[in-house]
Amino acid sequence: MEISLSLEGGKLIGRATGQPSFPLTYEGDYLFSFSPASLTLQFSPDSDKMLLKQGGMTFEFKKK
Repeated sequence: MEISLSLEGGKLIGRATGQPSFPLTYEGDYLFSFSPASLTLQFSPDSDKMLLKQGGMTFEFKKK
């Protein structure tokens, strides 16, 4: 699975492979959320990594 991120109208928008886009809410300290799916994205800018947490599971993604 890949997740793409874009800025649309000043908002960060996520899109996972085969899924509709979803707006992300900034929570602070490189953390964004999408409440309807109980999803968080935690960015680590020093290492170009992102952690996706959902449903008690954590997935690590690397920037391409």
